Amino acid sequence: MELHYWEKQLILYTKGHFKRIDYKKDIKLFTAKLYGLGLEDVGMQNILHMVLDIYEALCENGYINFKLKTFIATLLKKSAFKSESNKIDAYDILQELLAEIQGISVLRNGLDLGKADRELLEEIMTDKTL
Repeated sequence: MELHYWEKQLILYTKGHFKRIDYKKDIKLFTAKLYGLGLEDVGMQNILHMVLDIYEALCENGYINFKLKTFIATLLKKSAFKSESNKIDAYDILQELLAEIQGISVLRNGLDLGKADRELLEEIMTDKTL
């Protein structure tokens, strides 16, 4: 299975290799790096596109067992705890996609992700650009 460098970095990020997880802030960095965009040019559509590409590749290669009914049921269950229950937005979908990516078995399935990018880690930890 072929993944781009920044896609691998995103998987490592979801698994806690960057010491901090703040999806609303940090995820833009991965998208900007992958698509060669400035942070100011990255929107939710770009982020979802990137994450959906990774998610789809993981499903196609057997790392995630996708079932639409289960995915939607999970979103609805989680939305019940929000102030506007049963309202699902793009961020809710993004969080569920990332949660499922986080849960994949990397070592057992032989997925080589490499190591967390030090420069990106420093950028995330200093939080200057976000």
